[in-house]
Amino acid sequence: MKLTNEDIGKVVDDAENFFEKAGVSQKDKIKISLILEESLLRYQDHFGSDYDFKVTKKKLLGASKMTVSLRGDPFNPLDVDDEKEDILPSKMMANFLHYEDARAAYRYEDGYNELNIFSTKEKKQIKIPGGSITIAILLAIVCAFFMGYLQPETQTFILDKVADPIESTLMRLIIAATGPFVFMAIVSGICVMSDVTTFSNIGLKIFGRFVMLMLLMEIFTAAIAEVFFPALNFGGETEFMFTTILDLFLGIVPKDLISPFIEGNVIQIVFIAIIVGVCVLILDNFLPNTKSNISELNRLLIQIMDLVSNVIPVIIFLIVFETFSKQTLSDIAKVWEIIAVNYLAMLSFSALMLLNIAVKYRVNIPDFLKKMSDVLLISFSTGSTTLSMMPNMECAKNKLKIDPKFCDFWLPLSHVIFSPTGVAAFVLCVFYAAHVSGTTLSVVEFILLLFLSLQLSIASPPVPGGLVSMYAIILGQFHLPTDAIGMLMISGIFVANASTSIAMLIRDCELIDVSHQVKL
Repeated sequence: MKLTNEDIGKVVDDAENFFEKAGVSQKDKIKISLILEESLLRYQDHFGSDYDFKVTKKKLLGASKMTVSLRGDPFNPLDVDDEKEDILPSKMMANFLHYEDARAAYRYEDGYNELNIFSTKEKKQIKIPGGSITIAILLAIVCAFFMGYLQPETQTFILDKVADPIESTLMRLIIAATGPFVFMAIVSGICVMSDVTTFSNIGLKIFGRFVMLMLLMEIFTAAIAEVFFPALNFGGETEFMFTTILDLFLGIVPKDLISPFIEGNVIQIVFIAIIVGVCVLILDNFLPNTKSNISELNRLLIQIMDLVSNVIPVIIFLIVFETFSKQTLSDIAKVWEIIAVNYLAMLSFSALMLLNIAVKYRVNIPDFLKKMSDVLLISFSTGSTTLSMMPNMECAKNKLKIDPKFCDFWLPLSHVIFSPTGVAAFVLCVFYAAHVSGTTLSVVEFILLLFLSLQLSIASPPVPGGLVSMYAIILGQFHLPTDAIGMLMISGIFVANASTSIAMLIRDCELIDVSHQVKL
């Protein structure tokens, strides 16, 4: 073959077909085509279009290899000096296709220039609902089963001297990372507002609606939870209720800026975050780079939380292992009650939200659900609001016909602040833990539960199993045993994806309501 444009085009097409039949990923096929075409064009510039070259293809041990060879003086197309007009500079060429599953390499041997490109077949990953968390739970159940065959002394040693200390240490690691994460998540959420005026005129109103709806969801869930897991005690503190509630709200203000992070006091961390966020908006004109810096810090802390969250499956394994080792099958069977109450609360509230827009704005519910079907399917299958946000944005603008500018402002803010199914999970968590431990919740503690659940729903880490650290925090505030976390995590496997999908549905019902009220 010659280094003509026609032959170069044929080789690139042939390479695409070869690697496609070999099962190489679409991403790698594109990279291979770019590198191959750019390399052959560089050979053409160096040797001339009439120069001969040869192409060979091989498959060996699951790897597909293509070799371009031509005789002549040494010339590495992956590393040239003159890059002024190159589409792919040498630094990019050298690393563009250079990792475990794909590689481009040059060598000069026996008077021949050889460009070798190889890539392995795309690995088909087995998708398990819940991923590593599901595996951790199933493995914990199996280990707990075999645990029953050990001597009582051995069981006690494993549970008290090994599993419990490791679990406590890893939990402290998660909680230590959670404080700064909560702070930056809320500051960054406030900074989504363009300025103080926007925050005052629109942001505060929308934030107020978010809080109101989540409070309604909390009370609604508490009413259902009280039927299945009775824990409320309305008597005993009536006389001192005002003073106690006042102390509760005054306790939001920290004595300094450091102690809340050291002590893990989430309520005070949230207070500091709100003050800092508002100050950033006020000083935006004087400190123009502050918002971008906060955004970068938020990304850094998300990355740190993502790294630390790698221990979450281990924590879940230990918690479930201890739960199944210490409790009877009749106790464990109660996990289905948690699942049922969760679904009852979420589905009932979403039905009320649908009824609201149907009555107020004559929205055709079947048509509305059909328009949202793609968004709901993505959120249900992935369990991720992050992956669902852009499809949700397109749906709101193009199918629901909401003003694009309002969508660009409202939807990202709602994904940060508005978590109706999150608050429901926290309320149910406390009711269940209080019920199984024989503890009652006073009116003041119930008010604290409503307030704290709001904060934690906003601050929950966007990582698989991120609620684990929050469960530990909220149970700690009420001095409830963390043993209940195991049961809650088991139930979470059956609820998490549906919870994400229902949250998207409730969020878009609220979007329609708000957009009509502001006439957008």
